[in-house]
Amino acid sequence: MKPYVLILFLCITCWLAACGQLEFGIETKVTAGRPIVTTQVVATQVVTATGQPSATPMAVVTDLPTPTLMPTQTPTAVPTHSPTPRPQNPPPPTATATPAPQINRLTVSPLSVQPRDSLSISWDTRGEKAKLCVLQSSYLVHQYWECQDVPLSGTRTWLLDDALRNDFYVELQVTLGGQMATESVLVTVGCHNEADWWFFTPAPAICPAADATNSQAAIQRFEHGWMLWLAQPNTIYAFFEDGYYTAFYVPPALGTPEPGDGGVVAPAGFFAPVRGFGLVWRGETSGAQGGWVRNRLGWGLAPESGFQTQVQWDSFFYNAAMYVRDADGRIIVIDPSSSRWSIYNDIK
Repeated sequence: MKPYVLILFLCITCWLAACGQLEFGIETKVTAGRPIVTTQVVATQVVTATGQPSATPMAVVTDLPTPTLMPTQTPTAVPTHSPTPRPQNPPPPTATATPAPQINRLTVSPLSVQPRDSLSISWDTRGEKAKLCVLQSSYLVHQYWECQDVPLSGTRTWLLDDALRNDFYVELQVTLGGQMATESVLVTVGCHNEADWWFFTPAPAICPAADATNSQAAIQRFEHGWMLWLAQPNTIYAFFEDGYYTAFYVPPALGTPEPGDGGVVAPAGFFAPVRGFGLVWRGETSGAQGGWVRNRLGWGLAPESGFQTQVQWDSFFYNAAMYVRDADGRIIVIDPSSSRWSIYNDIK
C-alpha cells in the first residue's frame, strides 16, 4: 500500500470514530488449539445531504502470528537394573578338633571312714597332667583342701588328717590343652565307733569338732525352767519349759556380779536369784531388759549350786550344737539353729 493512501485511510477512520459512525468488533477464532485474534474495522453507511449512502471502506487487521506449540516431551524409560550375582563364599576349612581331657575311672574305698583312717584311691585318665585332692567345703567356704600331683593312671593310699571330722570329697582333676575335667566321690565321716571321740555314750553319729572341755558351772531351778552358767564359755543360759532357750553372754567388764538379790524379796518357799542369774532374771543385762526372763521362769525353787561339767561341740559347719552334762548327769543338747534345747537321751 502506498504511504499516502495509508495516511488518508487513518484520517478517515479517526473522523468516523469521532462522529460515532465507526464500530469496532473483535472476533476470536480458534485454530489448531491456539486462539487467533482478528480485528475488523467496519465502516457504516453515512447518509449524505443528497440522501445517498456513502460506503466506507472496511479494513481487516490480523493479529500477530500464532506461536508454534512446543512438542510434548516423551519421558525416557529408566533402564531396569539387574543385580550382578555375587560369587558364593567357599565353605570354611574344617577345624581340627582339640582332644578333651577324659577321666576313665575313679574309685575310692572305703566310702565311710573315721578321722585318721586311710583311703585306697585308683584312677585312669587321658590328658597332660592329673591331680588328686581331698576337700571339705561348707557353702562357699573351704574348710579343708589338700592336693597332690599324680600320674595319669595309678593307685595311691591316702592317710586322712585328723581335722577331717565331717564329710568330704575326693576329687580327680585332669588337664589337656587348657581344658580341665573333674570327677569327685563323697566320703562320709563318723566317730561313733570309738568311745574316746565324745565324753559320753552312746555317741552321736557326727564327729565332735574337738575334744571335750572341762568347765565350772552353776545351776538353779525355777518354776517354769532353769538357768545354767558355764565358765567355758562365760555364758548364762535360760532354759524355758516350752523347749526354747536364750543365751546371755557375760561381758568381762562386769567382773564378778554382786552376790545379793538386788533387794527383791521372794514369797515364802521361793528364792530370788543372785549374782549373774539375778542380773538376767531382773532384766539388768543386755538382752533381758524389761524383766521378761523373770516373767517366763517364775521364782526360784532352790538357791543356785555349783558343779564341774564337760562341754563339747559337734563338727557341723554352721550353728554347731553344744553338748553339756548337767548337775543330774543328763546330757543337754543346745541347738543354736533352732534356739531349742533337749535332753540327749530323750532324742528319738
